[in-house]
Amino acid sequence: MVTDGLNPFTVLGFLGAVVGGGAIAAAYVAARIAGRAPLAKLALIVGGVGAGAYVLLFAIASFTSRDRVLARNP
Repeated sequence: MVTDGLNPFTVLGFLGAVVGGGAIAAAYVAARIAGRAPLAKLALIVGGVGAGAYVLLFAIASFTSRDRVLARNP
């Protein structure tokens, strides 16, 4: 099994990003329903910065990774 860098911290970081994104989305919806525009704007900014950081880290990881061709197993 090939597990290039897939350690528990990577999995926890991904799960934290998913849960955090869901929490930010829920906070945005709740703030819009409650009519608190400044809080909704803050949640939107924090969510955008988080998504941008995730995309940036994903791009860096993809550009710095290397291709591997596995040998045949006779």
